[in-house]
Amino acid sequence: MKDAKNDRRLCGVLGFNYVNFGQKNADVDMGCMNYDCLVQKALNLRCDISFVRYEILAGWGDVLNKRYVENDKLVFLPVPGVPLESFHLMISKKWKYAEAFKTYFNNAIGELRESGELKKLLDKHVKKGP
Repeated sequence: MKDAKNDRRLCGVLGFNYVNFGQKNADVDMGCMNYDCLVQKALNLRCDISFVRYEILAGWGDVLNKRYVENDKLVFLPVPGVPLESFHLMISKKWKYAEAFKTYFNNAIGELRESGELKKLLDKHVKKGP
C-alpha cells in the first residue's frame, strides 16, 4: 500500500490526516469536504482508492438511509499493514452532565463487552465490515 500512489489515484477528505494510513498527505487528493463527495468521486471513477472510516459509512445506512456499504460498485478493505484505530466519543466539559454521562457510557460499554452483547451488536449493525 505504501507504493499505492505510483499507480493509483488516492482520495480523502480535506483536513484529514492520511499519514496514519502510510500515505503522504501531499499524495492524497483532498478535494472533498465530506464522505458523500468522496464516495461519489469513487463511484464516478475519479478515485481508485478512497480512505474512509467503514463504521461511519455503515452507520449512515441506518441513520441517514445512505447505503454506501451495500453498493456492489464499492469494495471496503482494511489498509494492509496499518493497525485499526480506536474511536472516541467527545463530550463538552461545559455540559453539566458531562462526568455523569461519561461514567454511564463507559460502564455501559464495559457491560456490553463483558456480556458479549457488544460483539453481537457490531456483527448485526456492521454487517459487511472489512
